[in-house]
Amino acid sequence: MRLLIAVARFVAQAVYAVIKAATRVRHKVVFLSRQSNAPSRDFLLLGDALRRRDPDLEIVMRCRMLPAGLAGRIRAAAAMIPQMYHLATSRACVVDGYVIPVSLLDHRDSLFVVQMWHALGAIKKFGYQAVGRPGGRDADLASSMRMHRNYDLVLCGGPATVPVFAEAFGVEPSIVEPLGLPRLDYLYAAAEALRAGSGPIPSGIEALRGAFPRLAQPGREVVLYAPTFRQGGADRYRDVAHALADERYTLVVKPHPLESARIEGENVVYAGGVDVLDLLPLCSAVITDYSAVAFEAAAIGVPVYFYVYDIDEFSLRHGLNIDPLAEMPQVSSRDVGELAQRIADGDTHPEATRRLREGYASAAPGCADRIAGRIIDSTRTS
Repeated sequence: MRLLIAVARFVAQAVYAVIKAATRVRHKVVFLSRQSNAPSRDFLLLGDALRRRDPDLEIVMRCRMLPAGLAGRIRAAAAMIPQMYHLATSRACVVDGYVIPVSLLDHRDSLFVVQMWHALGAIKKFGYQAVGRPGGRDADLASSMRMHRNYDLVLCGGPATVPVFAEAFGVEPSIVEPLGLPRLDYLYAAAEALRAGSGPIPSGIEALRGAFPRLAQPGREVVLYAPTFRQGGADRYRDVAHALADERYTLVVKPHPLESARIEGENVVYAGGVDVLDLLPLCSAVITDYSAVAFEAAAIGVPVYFYVYDIDEFSLRHGLNIDPLAEMPQVSSRDVGELAQRIADGDTHPEATRRLREGYASAAPGCADRIAGRIIDSTRTS
């Protein structure tokens, strides 16, 4: 495998060298992602902020998930050619995950690469933190693929995430800056509009209320269950639905995008495919496990509860940056019934929410403008 990757990299470097020799750098920023087939909210908001600061800046977004199967991998390899072209002709590049040509190739010294990871922080270990673990990457493969190389700036949501991301991406802590993510601007504005009862409510939230009238029913608390990805979690969705099967609640079930579990019920809203950023401002509580949705909820003051029924196994497989049972026992349990009782009793423990917010989601409003400023500055000096 290492030999095959080495040969592929040699060929890719040769092709890239030809592209760089035949092109010139333009006043352009390219956004690349394998997280979805459409630009994320973070990409779109940052793109808008860049345009406001510099209307002459060319912005290109290329988003494509890595397809399954041999034919899909061949198509993905072919898609790297236009990615190489945009990397060769851009002053800056923004990614929200590992993108092969960004880390694998040798770029012009002038290219400024920003890792805008698709989460404010990380409860479970990932990247270089998890290399060699059962749930992480193989060490030889990570080395051969130059996993998470070539970053000039790594973004995060708060000071407690800085050492975590530095370790996960294999960079110096000085490269990791808690400037926030553009999604925080959206959450802050949406939560304030709903709280104040005035001002424009985002169209995504209005559309949700129209599609799911239960979300706007008076006298009902909206509780979101949004766990991280795992195989065979359908039984746990049913356990949560049973524990919150009370007419005072509307339970919103938001599976991970890679998970197919589906739960129905009188008081259940199945929110597969719905952007969690539109759901959170409508919620009075969030139940999760190791998902970074905990930080997004805490950012707008929504109480978070951790249902960690498999924490021993999960910790051995992946590793944890935060152990909810040890660090926040007031809002964590292996038993969802216990958490449901705490929610019913109004036992929110705001100090736990405050700790999450101050450590991992403390960036002030204006995240997109701050990030845009850093990128614009880089284009002027390159």
